[in-house]
Amino acid sequence: MQEKDIYNLFTFHSTHSALVMERVLKAEGLGIKIIPVPRVISSSCGLAARTFVGDIENIKTIIQAEEIEIDECYIMTDNNNIRQV
Repeated sequence: MQEKDIYNLFTFHSTHSALVMERVLKAEGLGIKIIPVPRVISSSCGLAARTFVGDIENIKTIIQAEEIEIDECYIMTDNNNIRQV
C-alpha cells in the first residue's frame, strides 16, 4: 500500500466546525478536503475532513489551540480500512 492511500479523517458534530477547520488548516498551508462522512463510519448525513496522514500531530495542535470541536479522528485507507485515533 502506498502512503497516498492512507489519510486522516475527522468527523464533526456540526457543519460549522467542519468549515472552521477547513478555513484554519488552509490558512496554515495544510491540505484538507471536506467530504461527506463515508457510510462505513456513519449512515447519517454529515461532513468529514480528509487530511494528509503525516500532518496529524500538527493538526491536533491546531485543533486544540483553535478549540475546534471534532467528533472523532480516524486513519483510513482507500479500501475503507479504519482505525480510530
